[in-house]
Amino acid sequence: MTEPVKPVPKRGLLFAAVGIAAVWICLLLMIVVLTANPVTINKLQMQRAEYVVEAKVLVLDPGEVEIVAQWRGSVSNKQILLRNLSQTAVQVGETYIMPLSSIKRAGDAADNVFEITPSGLPNSATEEKGGMPLVYPVNEESRKLVRDILETLPPRR
Repeated sequence: MTEPVKPVPKRGLLFAAVGIAAVWICLLLMIVVLTANPVTINKLQMQRAEYVVEAKVLVLDPGEVEIVAQWRGSVSNKQILLRNLSQTAVQVGETYIMPLSSIKRAGDAADNVFEITPSGLPNSATEEKGGMPLVYPVNEESRKLVRDILETLPPRR
């Protein structure tokens, strides 16, 4: 006895399956694009910072930046030096939100030299210094997050 030949699926079903798969892939790609790399701000770093500024990177080494806006504290100079700016992934000419701490080194003008406040996150190279320095891209989302964090913090003394 021979088995009956199985019918071949209709073209319409095949096109429907391909169409559903294509729509599914497009939806997944849209989710990836719209939700990739959300901005996160380190609250501990903001708490530790004496100053929070928006600054444009002028020179990576020795770390010269120009302050565009001040969020916390008041830095008297418009252009300052950041001792650890080269430890970050900043680009010259770009503007970032930077939590800062003042430092005093022999030979430096006390009101002109700062460092990006350590994040408190572990990193083998910077763990003994309080963690890697983090800066944040300037956009409406990061500005809102920083504003929200700073509003919850007690005033600096």
